[in-house]
Amino acid sequence: MIKLDITRAYDTVSWRFLEAVMVGLGFPTRFISLIMECVTTAFSSIMVNGEGHGFFKSKRGLRQGDPMAPTLFLFCIEYFSRMLNTKAKEGVFSYHKDCASLGITHLAFADDIMLFSKGDFHSVQTLMQSLDHLSSVSGLTLNPTKSNIFIAGKFRDTSQNLLDLAPFPRGQLPVRYLGLPLASQRISEADFAPLFKTVDGFLSKWGTLKLSYAGKLELIRAVIQGIQSFWLQAFPVQKYVLHRITSLCRDFLWGSKFAKVAWADICKPKGEGGLGLRDANIWNNALLCKFLWNLATKKDSLWVKWVHNVYIKHDNVWLWQPKKRHSVLLKRIAYVRELLVQKLDNRNSSLEAALQTFCIGDNLIPSKVYDFLRAKTNPKPWMAFIWLSTIPPKCSFTMWLAFRRRLPTKTNLEFLGIPMECALCGVELEEIDHLFFDCWASKIVWGAIKEWLRVDGHLSTIDRAVRWLKAPRRGDAILKKARKVALACTVFHIWKQRNACQFDQEPLNIEGMISKIKVMVYTIVGRMWPIHSLSF
Repeated sequence: MIKLDITRAYDTVSWRFLEAVMVGLGFPTRFISLIMECVTTAFSSIMVNGEGHGFFKSKRGLRQGDPMAPTLFLFCIEYFSRMLNTKAKEGVFSYHKDCASLGITHLAFADDIMLFSKGDFHSVQTLMQSLDHLSSVSGLTLNPTKSNIFIAGKFRDTSQNLLDLAPFPRGQLPVRYLGLPLASQRISEADFAPLFKTVDGFLSKWGTLKLSYAGKLELIRAVIQGIQSFWLQAFPVQKYVLHRITSLCRDFLWGSKFAKVAWADICKPKGEGGLGLRDANIWNNALLCKFLWNLATKKDSLWVKWVHNVYIKHDNVWLWQPKKRHSVLLKRIAYVRELLVQKLDNRNSSLEAALQTFCIGDNLIPSKVYDFLRAKTNPKPWMAFIWLSTIPPKCSFTMWLAFRRRLPTKTNLEFLGIPMECALCGVELEEIDHLFFDCWASKIVWGAIKEWLRVDGHLSTIDRAVRWLKAPRRGDAILKKARKVALACTVFHIWKQRNACQFDQEPLNIEGMISKIKVMVYTIVGRMWPIHSLSF
């Protein structure tokens, strides 16, 4: 196997070669003229001390950032691809033993190119001659220090002869390809170093910012779990690797050694009392299930054809068992298949029919498989009032912790040996229901907000407050929505005032709390419903 690295790929493409390739591919003359007009009218300038100086006309290359450039570059690679296939048909090239049935000579993704051959002298010589020809006609040149040749197995020619023939250093697996490690065996923890480095880099950068819990949660969901999914969709990832990523995310979210809520609970859907993050191990299995489905439906892809030709052959995918020598990926796919069978044990349904329900068209949707594989818990009715789109996320997160009774009130931190008195009244024990409803300061705040929103219920606990909101009532629809927003905003501002009194030694400011709650509710209601009857 030879892994190629092209030096400054876009900058060295010969315009004459590009035009000839498009002619050979059969594009209309008018189309070619328009493309070449765009390509050959490029001008460049030189940056000196951050400032552009002068312009000069280019004589070769494709413009960086041009939307057409990747496609035009692929035309050049297509020429090389057809040249290799022609050499193979002429019999001057011998396929790798696992590539012969499908006639695979190479894989190319833009300028990431890998060549495969049997490893005999004539085949490698043919590859090198093809590369030399490509360089001479296209202007593309290889970087001999970043390209590698990988040699394995037994050859009639010695390894040294092949190394003398190819001017590339001998590489060792695993090697990075398309951003992921490519290995012949199970990849080790060290091979995940780029993943750890990327995740740790983002978290360290964000750690310097003053972010709310809700902000941190969104960054973990949108960025970190997105990066993680790129790896999880490609191959099985060991649990200790996933645990390390989880530990980094947990420490970032809570910012201390005390995790307020278990990660397993955080990974539940919001409707079941969680935060909607995904369990990495289950998500890995759900993503790999897509491989199983593609193999079963014989999707028109080179990888599916190759696995069927080399490993599965004439077996039924639903019954096929991997052998000891087979790859870790194939073994994990078989494991996921058995996992799905176990989940379907008490159902009158075949695995194929069950997976069909997780599809849109012919494409399996991993998120549906994930929901099928995960353990379910009873829905939490109160969650519907926490994660409303009208409520600021920081208020929702505070409410979520309050409902789970995981806010760091003094009774929850009793093991630290600190005084237990409420930070607002300084008399009673500071626990959730007292702080938010029974404390005299909180009662004054609630009294003002209830009067403002025409609430007549007795809100003595956070659970009772939600039950009151759930009860059907007639009246102004906007006012009813405002009450839901007000519950979250009031809990948030009471907690914020508590922290100001406890840590910043600020005096208790009840009127300030009431004013801030009204402003927040009024702003939210006004933004969502510009015409309303709510007033100060």
